[in-house]
Amino acid sequence: MAEGVHADFGTALVIPTAVWETVEALHGRRWPPQSEAEADAFIIAAGAESLLPLLYEEPSLPAPVAAALPRHRAMLRVYEQRSKLLQNAAKEVCGWMRDEPFLFYKGIDYAYRLYAKPSLRPMRDLDVLVPPERIDAVGAILVAQGFERVFPGGAVTRLASHHERSYVGRGYAIDLHHSFIQRPRHRIDYEEVWRERERFAIDGVEAWRLAPHHALVVHALAMAIDEFAVPVLRYLDLRLMFDAVPAAIDVAKRWQCVRALYGALRQSARVFPDLDVEGLVASLLPASTRHHLDQNVLPDVHSVPPPLTRARQLRVKFHLLDSATRRAMFAAYHAYALIAGRLAARQRGASST
Repeated sequence: MAEGVHADFGTALVIPTAVWETVEALHGRRWPPQSEAEADAFIIAAGAESLLPLLYEEPSLPAPVAAALPRHRAMLRVYEQRSKLLQNAAKEVCGWMRDEPFLFYKGIDYAYRLYAKPSLRPMRDLDVLVPPERIDAVGAILVAQGFERVFPGGAVTRLASHHERSYVGRGYAIDLHHSFIQRPRHRIDYEEVWRERERFAIDGVEAWRLAPHHALVVHALAMAIDEFAVPVLRYLDLRLMFDAVPAAIDVAKRWQCVRALYGALRQSARVFPDLDVEGLVASLLPASTRHHLDQNVLPDVHSVPPPLTRARQLRVKFHLLDSATRRAMFAAYHAYALIAGRLAARQRGASST
């Protein structure tokens, strides 16, 4: 990812107006707010889209929004305190795992890679990748540091094949991954990921993160996991990573996650009309497939989203996989995980009585 993007973004912090227009569209309103009440509603919505710290840095805002911002400064302080907590937490993790292979990805990486100040990129937790054979040992390290393993996704998250484990403690959460996503869904080359990871510094503490082209593909995968019903901040992240798209296309083809990358690029261009993706996406998929995804799978970023049912979630996930083989493998794994999770829950219930 070009360092120039980071420098330009930091020295002339003007967020594209399309970001704020999208926030309002997703809440059924038009930009810009015209009244005090509309400005307050917009600021709250921007917070829900993880954009509040950036909003306070924006030098050119409509008068009602600029006048309303001081009333929400307490919420900004919460974001700043959370950011500082997670920055310090990341440094602690580096110390605990100094003898283990690991890398950070998503939030803490973006905070230092893409934004002029880490506090401008809110994050909920820390995402850490370790090799599958080390996940038990690293989990034990976290438990020794006072963390408790939790299962927010239900019984399926207890399966050893599940791609992540969640730990909470010390006021924050760590999502410990041995894979970015369930392995049957794509053909991610994890040897390549580990071979090409790169060093970076968190306030002088050495850490590891993904190579730029890998970071972009994994970002697209994370958006696809959530059916592209993601905070608007994720689209800004992708815009700031855009220089890595050509190399990411090659990775997506080899990893069999072309549809996920297509969706991320198409949705980003819908948020940012100035992004020229037509030549890029044409190299990814046939026109008929692009039309199907555009019309029937990808959500509208300019209207209030309908309720997302579980059936709708699964249908979108299914169509975002690259081949019939991958879709069959996903369906088989999903059925297995449900059955195995229910059996495990019954066994735990029986053993506790």
